[in-house]
Amino acid sequence: QVSSCSGLPIPLTLRSPPSVHLLQAAEHEVVEVMLQIFKNEAITKVVRKQTEIRQLELDWYAMNYDTMAAQATLFAGFAFANMTEPVPEGTDFWMEVTYTVLVALALGLELCVCLSCTFCCIFGKGLALRGPNGVHSVHTAVENMRSEQKFIFTQFLMGIVSYLVA
Repeated sequence: QVSSCSGLPIPLTLRSPPSVHLLQAAEHEVVEVMLQIFKNEAITKVVRKQTEIRQLELDWYAMNYDTMAAQATLFAGFAFANMTEPVPEGTDFWMEVTYTVLVALALGLELCVCLSCTFCCIFGKGLALRGPNGVHSVHTAVENMRSEQKFIFTQFLMGIVSYLVA
């Protein structure tokens, strides 16, 4: 403490010079900016990894659709060959109708599978690649391909069963 002219003590407060406060504020801002940069980098790495995984899923679904389309084409060819062959003479009428309906059903279902698989591959990959919403379009493409797979596979199996029963 310092005494004044009147002899009363004047309290001294220990204060940092104004330049120290400015340096501390600047350091605090730099730390906040660096943390934001690290956070953005971490988020970017996660999104990039997630997109790579989605790309693998997209390729897997496309491969499944390609394989299913190839097999459906084979069974559709078999069904078409059976449709063009005449039914043996003396076959019961209802047996002939049942045979023709089952073979036609097999042909129709397998052709639907071929078209559906082709559309899913073309439009699914197209949406993932050129979609209007960036990474969200990739997620949408994969989810749509996943959701269609069960229905298309059911058609595929029904076509095979129809052909085999015929």
